[in-house]
Amino acid sequence: MVFQFFTNPRDPDLSQTTKTLKTWVQEELALTNEAIVRISQIHCTEPSCPGVETVILVFEPNQATKMLKIGKPMVFVRKWDIKPHFFKEKT
Repeated sequence: MVFQFFTNPRDPDLSQTTKTLKTWVQEELALTNEAIVRISQIHCTEPSCPGVETVILVFEPNQATKMLKIGKPMVFVRKWDIKPHFFKEKT
């Protein structure tokens, strides 16, 4: 489920934005077709959170899940926000 905190009038359900972000993740991490990329926009209520953040999870066979939290809504994420060294292994 995608919460609509910030949207683009030309992409109200964020489907195109999600597709673009997935493509960037696949390119930056050089993922195979077996990898699964999940992207969510969440509302964070913790005091240290920016309020709305984009969370990217990467699932690859026989590897630890990788996670990236970006402190801004999906519509403001850019390719330079998605670099391999920004991802952390999720425990």
